[in-house]
Amino acid sequence: MVEKELEHVSTQLFGTSGFDKFAFQHLIEDTAPLVVLKILARFYVSLQDAVLFIEKGVDEGDTLEIWKVCHKLTGSSELLGFKDFGNKSRRLDIELKSMPELDLHMEEINEYLIHIKFLGQKILESFPQLKNYL
Repeated sequence: MVEKELEHVSTQLFGTSGFDKFAFQHLIEDTAPLVVLKILARFYVSLQDAVLFIEKGVDEGDTLEIWKVCHKLTGSSELLGFKDFGNKSRRLDIELKSMPELDLHMEEINEYLIHIKFLGQKILESFPQLKNYL
């Protein structure tokens, strides 16, 4: 059952732009299928939380809040094979740390929010049973 679910999810995600199927395969090889599905489900929740925290950070002018989100998502996205998103997270992480003036990054932050929402939707479409793995 779990193996079939993971196979379905893998097939769906492999078509995602910027997805590194080799990184995902390495994760599968290094852990159990159940663990991979749990990590992916938690990552989805992290994406949903990220939207809220970034919007709050923008509303309050809190660059540190936004930086924390980017920093957290960098590692987990790369672990799961979301290479382009991981690179975007890393870039924004570095930029916010080196130049914390929020106004300088608003365009990139808005694009990042769009990418987070897209990625969350793609995961949900690929893995509709994810709530069973939380």
